[in-house]
Formats: sequence, structure tokens, C-alpha cells
Amino acid sequence: MRCPQDTSDPSTFWKQNDCLFVDRVLIPFMGYTIRTPGWRYTEWTRWNGSSLLPDWTKEGLVGVELYSHPAGDLQVGFDEYENRNEAVANPKVVAGLRKLLREAIGNQTRIDSLASTGQGY
Repeated sequence: MRCPQDTSDPSTFWKQNDCLFVDRVLIPFMGYTIRTPGWRYTEWTRWNGSSLLPDWTKEGLVGVELYSHPAGDLQVGFDEYENRNEAVANPKVVAGLRKLLREAIGNQTRIDSLASTGQGY
């Protein structure tokens, strides 16, 4: 769900959605992920290109993914356990990880532009 051309029809989100070399103000959706020893949780939100911030409202949330991982097994390949989205079956896990994810995102330091830091990267 990176850069779908038609954002009015969710069934087309997976078609021609490359975001290579796309200015971040033009990206319609953004995914945020948090990983714990037992789970990987991702929220897909509408992206506000003007403010360069996610839309955390109920209307802005376009997808949720929850994948189980055996406790403590952080070295296993991504695809080995990520073949079934378990979000609907685990609402308490989703609620807890949603809170952790949003706290982590909220605590990030935002740099509007690398040029403004004087770093020149």
C-alpha cells in the first residue's frame, strides 16, 4: 500500500504502487511498525503531505496488520511466520501494541529538513 494511484478504491491499493523517488508530500499512505518478541504490528494511515504527519483519526486508519512470532525468536526470516494477519482475533494485543506504537511515534524528534540542521547529509 505504498503509492496507489486510485485512493478511492481500496481494492486497487496493491496495483502499481511503487514509491521509488516519490516526493514525501505526494505519498497518500504511510505504514508504521512496532516489533516485540512475540508480535509485529503495523498500522497504515492516510498521510498528510502538507504537514508530513500521519492521520491518526479513525477515518485516517486504512489498515492494521498483526503477525505472531514465537516468543524471543527475533532471528527468524520475516516470511516464516507472517502468513496470516491475526489482528481481528487478537483485539487486546492490537490495543496494547497500538498504544506502544503511537507513544513511540509521538516521542520521535522531527527534523523538517536535513538542510535546516546544517549537517549537509
